[in-house]
Amino acid sequence: MSKTLNVSLIPSIDPFIRIVSVLRKKGFDIESVDFKEIDSQKGSLKIKINENMNLGLYEAMLQVKKVVGVYEIKISEEEC
Repeated sequence: MSKTLNVSLIPSIDPFIRIVSVLRKKGFDIESVDFKEIDSQKGSLKIKINENMNLGLYEAMLQVKKVVGVYEIKISEEEC
């Protein structure tokens, strides 16, 4: 089963690159990434992560929260 992190962030490439880089370095299996600019103040990032027994989604959320420019993080489950 895979889960999706829905991240609200500033509409800039910097937080996007930092988030994806940190998750890859920490060993998360990223299936897909989708970034959209909502307006000049806010962007939306959806990261689909394959669930791994050693790496929980809570740890991924903690890593993403550390990135400057992140407003909010939500989790949604996807059926495979």
